[in-house]
Amino acid sequence: MLDVIDSWSEQFSGNYSGEAWHPYNVSERIINLIVFWQASSPLKSKLYKKNFLQFIQSQAIFLAGQLEYPASGIINNHILNNARALYISGQFLQNQSITNLGCELFKTHLPLMVGSGGYLLEASSHYHMLLTKNILEVKKIAKETNDDEFLLFLNPILKKMLASAQNLIPLDLCNLQDMPRIGDIFFHIHSFDYFSIARYHLYFFHGGNIDFINLFQLFF
Repeated sequence: MLDVIDSWSEQFSGNYSGEAWHPYNVSERIINLIVFWQASSPLKSKLYKKNFLQFIQSQAIFLAGQLEYPASGIINNHILNNARALYISGQFLQNQSITNLGCELFKTHLPLMVGSGGYLLEASSHYHMLLTKNILEVKKIAKETNDDEFLLFLNPILKKMLASAQNLIPLDLCNLQDMPRIGDIFFHIHSFDYFSIARYHLYFFHGGNIDFINLFQLFF
């Protein structure tokens, strides 16, 4: 894996205006690398661990300085993905300043983006499910690191988001391809294949293949 990281760094380092350095992509890269770390063999050398952690930290520091506050002033769910990457990487690196930044971003923006009924106010069934999955990951890390103060903030909002997510799933649904498609749909993911992404992430963060419909009972 370090060979892949080195190869990537050689190709993309220095060209910070490219797509590889878009804050959303950096956020996803951070999380995917941490998932890889959690899923890979525990028999890692000290040098491997040192270099891997340095790479994660360099990505997190870059992200902290390039948060997705667009010139238009219209802030969307991307800032919450930045927050997720910073909070989880901060806890992973045991870097309190990075963790705190992620936490503050959630406290600032999550209440403004999720309505009193628990739905993402961007009116997208796709992004509501995706964001709910992301917040579940954050909750899992907060529980494992005993971040009780942050959990007091996160839990009430997440409970509503999970209940709303369940409301978006028809009781007679047999095929995820038949999920209601409301609002913006992420064109890079065919239909609602992000459910498989949710199961993939939750497998590594929780330790089992989880049915999204049962997440409410699982986490609360």
